[in-house]
Amino acid sequence: MIGCYLDIQKFRYEDRLLYKMNIDPEALSERIPSLVIQPIVENAVIHGMENKEEAVTVEVTLQSRADGLFVEVRDDGAGMSGDRLAEVTASLKDPGGAEASDHIGLRNVNARLELSYGVEHGLAIDSAPHEGTRVRFVIPRGKEDPANV
Repeated sequence: MIGCYLDIQKFRYEDRLLYKMNIDPEALSERIPSLVIQPIVENAVIHGMENKEEAVTVEVTLQSRADGLFVEVRDDGAGMSGDRLAEVTASLKDPGGAEASDHIGLRNVNARLELSYGVEHGLAIDSAPHEGTRVRFVIPRGKEDPANV
């Protein structure tokens, strides 16, 4: 489904958007909760292209590892300052904060991962201005998402 979403965005943005899918063949048999990766990819496309005239590459990686399914979405877009990154990270933990409508997709994904698998399985976000953003998480082995049971 992520490939279909990126194909649609590629059609829309043409040469401004490139993407790579790095999917471990073993990861194809892993169970992934619905609508966990797509909002992160959507953010990478929308925010990665903000204030950037050159093409942006979005890279989606899924790896089957001993500890579970590793998921990473990376873009080489506009990136965020340290202050903005701190604000986004804080908003993941504060659903009623001053900017409650901002970051709702990331906040929902983070809440679902933490409620389903534990706080240690929430989103990890790294970013730097003009270098892009990386969002990653691990879905642990042997734990089912209660929404999919």
